[in-house]
Amino acid sequence: LSNLMTLEVLGFEDCAMVLVFPALRMPKLQSLHIVGACQGFSARRAILAVLKRHSSHLQELEFNVWTEFLCEADDPLIDMVRMPQVRKLTVRAPPRSGAWEYISDRCPSLEELTFLYDQDFALHNSRVMEDYMHWELDRHTRWLYQDAVAFADDLHFYGFDSLAKCCPKLKVIRMAIADNSFGYDTTLARDRLSICWRRSAEPIDNSRRRGNAFQRDAEHNNATRAFLEARSTAPPTVHQEVMDEDEYEEVALTEEQARALGARVMLQVLRLFDDPSLEASFGLWLS
Repeated sequence: LSNLMTLEVLGFEDCAMVLVFPALRMPKLQSLHIVGACQGFSARRAILAVLKRHSSHLQELEFNVWTEFLCEADDPLIDMVRMPQVRKLTVRAPPRSGAWEYISDRCPSLEELTFLYDQDFALHNSRVMEDYMHWELDRHTRWLYQDAVAFADDLHFYGFDSLAKCCPKLKVIRMAIADNSFGYDTTLARDRLSICWRRSAEPIDNSRRRGNAFQRDAEHNNATRAFLEARSTAPPTVHQEVMDEDEYEEVALTEEQARALGARVMLQVLRLFDDPSLEASFGLWLS
């Protein structure tokens, strides 16, 4: 491993992290991708140790570690060591409170920042469809994914401008998304559907709407939206009514319909982040 420059650790959980990470010594490592789950103190300690051991020469870090059941210790991201050479950072969304200044302090040379948001979109909303008709699904998206709603507001009203000031080298911010309904997703950030913002060449005008430090990448974002729009098209039949009004048969969603439903909701979630930037590009500034 002495000459290894790129390492991808995919699907690791506590036992694998505790056994493998302490043995890793890679003096030339520049790119580290960790995708897995951390549920205990031992795994957290192993993660922090491997990051500290390679912090001085890492240039890219993807830290997609699921910590929802980490009850006995803090998220390892909170105690992440300073990594002065990291130019590309990927973390799960939504980040903890006060993340903007924290990210800039830990990665002062940051040039690209990616947030990952994954949920069981098809599974969650297939269950909703058991009680609600198809046209009622839209209003449930904001309720089901309130964390995404709050993060989108925070990103536009505080995050973009804070990151622009605290990370002078930051050029690109991405929001990547995935559906875990059909299995644990170890897809790397570069292969996920995403939307993107790039630093504006114009100076920030604080008299106008906040968040204009970064502008949407129209070509990239429109392509992602078009892809999800096309993928969300599937046979819409969820309930089937027969001629006899006394008979009513419920037809379960097929996998094709579930995937289409998931794509539709993913598009709605991405619009929470992209629509404010789209409005700003047309000069529709919010107060």
